Amino acid sequence: MFKPLSTAYSAELAAYMDSCQGLSSVTKRDFFRMFYKAWTTSFHEQAIKKSFQVTGLSPFNPNTILQRFKKVELERPSSSESSTSILSASDWRKVERLLREIIADVWDEQSKKLSQVVHKMAVRAELAEHENQRLRSALLNEHKKRKRGKPLP
Repeated sequence: MFKPLSTAYSAELAAYMDSCQGLSSVTKRDFFRMFYKAWTTSFHEQAIKKSFQVTGLSPFNPNTILQRFKKVELERPSSSESSTSILSASDWRKVERLLREIIADVWDEQSKKLSQVVHKMAVRAELAEHENQRLRSALLNEHKKRKRGKPLP
């Protein structure tokens, strides 16, 4: 039961740290908000019933645990399935199509260099845009924290 909770909380914490770029610290309020969301997604009736089934407690079946210790050969996914790009394939097709319309000889060394430069600049622009959005979110979060009033003496 605690592995899904740990995974859900780690995902919430990683999303929080990613959104604020590590510039904001985790407060008690932030911790509870993230932990409560992870708790509600992890501990529900179906998950509890499933955990009893998986461990062989209900219905009683000790072989379910023993089968886990048998060696299982795992297959690795192919690298082509796991590769992702920052821009979607349709965007890259548009860029390549524009280059082919402008350049007469696509296989020329200069046109290849131009294609690579356009590719690098597009990737850098996309990364900078994402970083900018996360920094703005972090600044907004810090601004909200500073706006909170101090308790009266």
